Amino acid sequence: MYKISEVAKQTGLTTATLRYYEQIGLLQTKRKTNHYREFDDSDLDWLRFIENMKKTGMKLSEIKYFSDLKQLGAKSRQKRLELLEEQKVELIERIKEIEQSLNFLEEAKALTKNC
Repeated sequence: MYKISEVAKQTGLTTATLRYYEQIGLLQTKRKTNHYREFDDSDLDWLRFIENMKKTGMKLSEIKYFSDLKQLGAKSRQKRLELLEEQKVELIERIKEIEQSLNFLEEAKALTKNC
C-alpha cells in the first residue's frame, strides 16, 4: 500500500491531481481508519493508463466514460474497444497533420536557403 505522496512521486502527478481524479470519480481510493488515502499497485497501473490515454489526446471526460464502462465489465467490452479505436483514428490524423507541418518546414528551409 502507498500513501498519496508516494504515488505522486512514482507517477509524477501532483497530490492535487490525484485528489481531483478521485473527486471526479476517475480514481477509487481506499481509506485507512485515519481517513488517509491508500493506493495499491492496481491504482498505479490505472494512473499510468490515464496518463497514457491523455497523451493520445483523450479528454478526461472521455477517460471517465471509459472508466465507467469498465466498471460494467464484459458487457461493455465492445463499446470500450470502439472508444479506443476512435482514439487511434484521431491520433493517426494528428500524426498526418504533424508530418505535413514537418514537410512544410523543410520546404520553407529550402526556400530560405535560396533567398
